[in-house]
Amino acid sequence: MPTEEAMGRNSPTVNAADLCHRQGSSVRVLLLDDDPKFTELIEAYLAAESIEVIVVPNGAEGLRQIMRSDFDVIVCDLKMPHLAGDRFYLAVARVKPHLCERFLFITGFGRNKALDWLSEIANPRVMYKPFHMLDLLLAINDIARARPRPDGPSAG
Repeated sequence: MPTEEAMGRNSPTVNAADLCHRQGSSVRVLLLDDDPKFTELIEAYLAAESIEVIVVPNGAEGLRQIMRSDFDVIVCDLKMPHLAGDRFYLAVARVKPHLCERFLFITGFGRNKALDWLSEIANPRVMYKPFHMLDLLLAINDIARARPRPDGPSAG
């Protein structure tokens, strides 16, 4: 679990306005993780940076949210009950494939065979727990900035 130091309290500040790739827009994040203490910490940190966060405990609930609306970034734990991260990704690829480039996978497990399926994804983004909150914020920023604008090609 991230510590206060890892949360960026002793790190350089990132301007929340930098997280918006279009003037006047806010970043919407779908966070999937079954650890409530972890999600509360992440949600509070991101909310303090003016990022809207929707938290769900598993992939099944995540699919319900995806069917309701799109998100700028999807932060997805790989090991969850009721539809794990890999299965959630595959389901999203079928129903809303344009969202697949917006995934940031997080895991508490080191590099192992269970993560081999990620090699089938073009440029997968993976963060290993524990991580610094500033690194999470920067990764969200990168994904949000790469999101295509309605008026043309990818920003970035």
